[in-house]
Amino acid sequence: MDTDARLRALFYTVLQPPDLVLAAADEATLVQQFLQHILGQGVFHAAAVWHQRQPMRQEGAPQPESVVLVSTIRRGGQRWGTLRIWMNAAASADSAVQDLVRWAGAVLGQSFDLWDTRHHLEEEAVRQRYRASHDDLTGLENRAAFLAALPAMLTQAHQDQTLLVVGMLDLDDFKPVNDTHGHGAGDQLLRDWSHRLLTWMHGPHRVARIGGDEFLFVLGGFTQFAAVETFLQDCLTDLTEPVVLPDGESVCVHASVGLTVAPEDGSDPDGLIRHADWALYRSKETKAHRDRVWTWYQPPAAPSRFHAAIPQHLRVHYQPIVDGQTGTVQSLEALVRLQDGARLLSPIQFLPQLSPQELETLTFGVLDHVLRDIQQLDVWGHTPQPLSVALNLEPSMLSPACIDHIGEQVRQARVQPDRITLELLETSDFLSRDLAKSQLQILKARQFQLALDDVGSAYSSLLRIKELPIDTFKLDQAFVRHIPDDPDDLLFVISIQTLARGFQAHFVAEGVETLEILDALQVLGVDRIQGYVFAKPMPLTELLHWLQAFTPQPAGTQPRSLLGAYAAHLAYQFLDRVLPRATGSHGRAEACPLTHYLRDRGFMQTDLAREHDHYHAHWESVTRDAQASAPMKGALLAGMRELAPAAGMHTNAVAHAKP
Repeated sequence: MDTDARLRALFYTVLQPPDLVLAAADEATLVQQFLQHILGQGVFHAAAVWHQRQPMRQEGAPQPESVVLVSTIRRGGQRWGTLRIWMNAAASADSAVQDLVRWAGAVLGQSFDLWDTRHHLEEEAVRQRYRASHDDLTGLENRAAFLAALPAMLTQAHQDQTLLVVGMLDLDDFKPVNDTHGHGAGDQLLRDWSHRLLTWMHGPHRVARIGGDEFLFVLGGFTQFAAVETFLQDCLTDLTEPVVLPDGESVCVHASVGLTVAPEDGSDPDGLIRHADWALYRSKETKAHRDRVWTWYQPPAAPSRFHAAIPQHLRVHYQPIVDGQTGTVQSLEALVRLQDGARLLSPIQFLPQLSPQELETLTFGVLDHVLRDIQQLDVWGHTPQPLSVALNLEPSMLSPACIDHIGEQVRQARVQPDRITLELLETSDFLSRDLAKSQLQILKARQFQLALDDVGSAYSSLLRIKELPIDTFKLDQAFVRHIPDDPDDLLFVISIQTLARGFQAHFVAEGVETLEILDALQVLGVDRIQGYVFAKPMPLTELLHWLQAFTPQPAGTQPRSLLGAYAAHLAYQFLDRVLPRATGSHGRAEACPLTHYLRDRGFMQTDLAREHDHYHAHWESVTRDAQASAPMKGALLAGMRELAPAAGMHTNAVAHAKP
């Protein structure tokens, strides 16, 4: 074997493996082609690869006079096997040939490493493609994959002349399971539901998890609505069978479903999903008295009688929101009115009659008014600081298109988004859905302020509220207005205020109509106060005069009314119960602010003073047990009501502060 032949063989062997690796479908093919390349030079008689002392592949036949040269194959840095090459005895003694065989073994090891790397990269690419289109927890398709497939399914249904049902499903009872049994149990529940959904929604159907406890699905191949509803009934009956949680407890979880169907709904894929979402929202709104768990999308009804009046006769009034301690105006709330001939209608008189589209038009119109009025306020310039404005937003409107529209309105008006507070009702079921969190986070990312309105009027999971990016809690005014009739409602005020501070949010008490209520809330240190005690809602022109004449009245250092003194008593009791060392008085009556109030006004010989002393004595003796002190509290409240007239506490008097 001459030197040129050896070099050619070496060159050929070294340069070919990358091409072999790229072409080989598996290890066996790689080894076969590698050995064939070695024998293709006509220099060697036979070649073989051994792995774990067993022949893996051999090419050619050793001749009687042949000898075998062996080279170690290392794979991944470890000894993996051997390369065996047969050739005539004379040539095998040549050191160059022996080097060539060793190099060939090394090159084959490198080929294996390269093939392994390619194989791992391909596997990782497959995993990444799967993860990009599937939900990690359940293995269902995700929103992106579902949206990508929907146009083709819509086209196919059109060609087959069949119905295509697009649905959105949301679990009604998922949050209590998550909160009570932990996230592990919630995950198990979602996996179980997803497995059951897949057993029903395959073939012409499709299902995806789009986040939290929400699912999108498509039902195909049906020609009759009755068949669709029969299928849904059977599917949902199976889905609501008990699920066994990791702790061994069984739970039954129900669902709400929103549906729309093509071709009756001629929308594009995005529109079909929006309509299914709208139908789901309606299903959840009526779940207390519905006869089935799904609701079909209904096209907008005929315009209400207010349809034409919305653009031309929209009126916006403003009510100031005042700092509870400094007395300065901090912001405004925009309240919509509608001019109906000579009458000015309040929201309760026209909002229930509006369609979703009319409600959207109304909201955008109110925002347009607000932005223009903010510009006028800034030009007027008689406010201590630029005022922000809050306006109500129906949570069901929170679609990407709506958020973009609001953002564009504010951008064109050149108003800073953080001067706009969007108030959402706590009673809206939308806020319990995972979609709410993502939409609200988009608004926060665009610098808008968010408020939760009418807090206390509905049950909301604290864990759920914690997940929402809320800047302000607004207490339901029903609690505030009835404080004089039930002063212990002040305890609820303390609780919600503590909750708001824990979430680093502002706290607004609205519906404040009397000076006594104002005093009580100021004693409790409420951040911001809104109500007739300062001003009624008024048009911008009246607001400008009111702002110019308004004189801030800071909160006093001591209660000014009997209700304020009782509020101080409750705050003292609350602090003594949760942080007894903070009061430093061990709950004694003489340290209570109510005692100071009664003494300063000469009321120490009244029944209220005596009941107050008894209450504190009992409070100390039962080591601050609020439940055990309940009977004493009843007597204390009775004494307070008896003294109220003498103390100037008028529970029904409305004190309108005039500028």
